[in-house]
Amino acid sequence: EHHYFEITLDIQAIEAYGVEIPEASKDWVGKKVIMDFGGTIFVGVATMVGLHRSGGTHGNIKVTGYSSTFLLESDHTCASWCNKSLSDIVKELTDKAGVQALVNPETKSKLEYECQYEETNFRFIQRLARQYQEWLYYDGQNLVFGKPQAGSTTKLTYGEELSVLDVCSQALARPIKGSSYHSVNDQTYNGQSPDTAAGQNTLGQAAFDSSLALFTAPAVQRAEPRITNKGELDAYFQRRQQSDSAASSF
Repeated sequence: EHHYFEITLDIQAIEAYGVEIPEASKDWVGKKVIMDFGGTIFVGVATMVGLHRSGGTHGNIKVTGYSSTFLLESDHTCASWCNKSLSDIVKELTDKAGVQALVNPETKSKLEYECQYEETNFRFIQRLARQYQEWLYYDGQNLVFGKPQAGSTTKLTYGEELSVLDVCSQALARPIKGSSYHSVNDQTYNGQSPDTAAGQNTLGQAAFDSSLALFTAPAVQRAEPRITNKGELDAYFQRRQQSDSAASSF
């Protein structure tokens, strides 16, 4: 979902004392908002500005809005693409909306057909991420679609930066198998999850293995995206299993 923000300012930061209707601040609606938290940047857009008074005070100016991903919240619309990759589709939508994006999905092949039907652009991108089991989040400045780059490590010490610390593992991994029918080639493809952890630390790996020992019968599922070969189906079930078990340790 979109990140929400709210900023409260003294009325005299922008308006004349005693004003009853916002004058100067009314022009802030629709403007870009940049917040700097000691080097951590958040970029958003102001969607509402109002004058708030209570308790006999002269009042405050309240600015609320969302992350810049809100620019993708078009009205419900329809569109279709043929022989385009996920990158092509997402970049087209983000470029048109003026949203900075880092697009690097694991699904590289061109899609025979993809349809957006009565969805906002943002809801459609959300569906694509879920359908193809790709990462999707906002890092404060960019919409990230696909596997993110490795970040830097920040050391936090209990009793100094941290006042509460929980280290846990949980049984989330499940075996998966399923099939997909390709009508053009009249082919049925069968695939299954590899049942191997990826990107887990030792705690997560132990939880992953224990979970698979606990749940031995594979769940039978269908692939959400259109599948054109067995390799695509196996890769889909691999990403699905990795996504479901991502929080094996935390």
